[in-house]
This record gives sequence, C-alpha cells and structure tokens, in this order.
Amino acid sequence: MQTYFVEKMKQNAETYPNRLSLALDFGQEPVSFSGLWDQSGRIYAFLKEKGIGREDFVMLLLPRSPKMFIAMLGVLRAGAAFVF
Repeated sequence: MQTYFVEKMKQNAETYPNRLSLALDFGQEPVSFSGLWDQSGRIYAFLKEKGIGREDFVMLLLPRSPKMFIAMLGVLRAGAAFVF
C-alpha cells in the first residue's frame, strides 16, 4: 500500500518532470521531480532486492542534504519506515 506522500511525489514527477523539487544549498546540483523519483527508485530497488519492505526499519546516516530526502523517499517507496 503506497502512502499519499509517495503517490503525490509520483504524480509530481509525471506532471512536472523538470521543475525543481528540492531547496538546495549553494553549490549543490539541482534536483528535479523526475530526478528525485528516479534516484529514489534506485534506493527502492536496492531495498527490495535485500528483502526490505513493510514492517521493516531502515536507519539513515546521512548529513542534511538532498540525498537524505531522496533516501527517505526510497525507503517509503519500499514500504518501510526510516529512523535517523
């Protein structure tokens, strides 16, 4: 079962693929909605390959950055929960 947030992010990626999706710090590469969806999809696929899904927890050890948000979305897409 997908969450509303994941469904909304997928819809944004389809509707506004080239729009900037994340507020960035100076010097970081911009991330569009389609880029966000694609990158989180790689994390989703990795987690699914490892058998991670519903009722599992994934610990995220990343600095605050677009990569953290991408990882969070990938975990949610897999159906798991995350902790920092």
